[in-house]
Amino acid sequence: MKPQATGTGLKDQDIDGRLGFRLRGREQPGGGRMLDELDRQIRAIDGLAGTSSVSGEFIRWRRQTEEVLKALCGEDSSEVQAFNAIYFTPVFLTCRMGDEAFDEAHRDGLDEARGFLLSIRARITPRG
Repeated sequence: MKPQATGTGLKDQDIDGRLGFRLRGREQPGGGRMLDELDRQIRAIDGLAGTSSVSGEFIRWRRQTEEVLKALCGEDSSEVQAFNAIYFTPVFLTCRMGDEAFDEAHRDGLDEARGFLLSIRARITPRG
């Protein structure tokens, strides 16, 4: 396989014509499928606005998004660590905080996650 620089990602063509993607020097067999999964996770953010950070739907989305990032970037990559560092709940709590503080932190976390995932997507989108 010969790596070809194409924009922000590297595209490899295997002997049988399948395409894989590289990120940080690691070949990603079926990289197109994982990019589709990343796109699906990004699109799902809009539907999570009405949920909370403890809802089953949100927890599933967060776990699936982490797995997609691990597949694309590596198990212990800085991208996975950065995603896990996004706060979806208030950083501190007081007895005077109402539900609106939790709702706002959840929305802010989703906005931050969207921007982060879009930046990852832009970095690994093959061009050419």
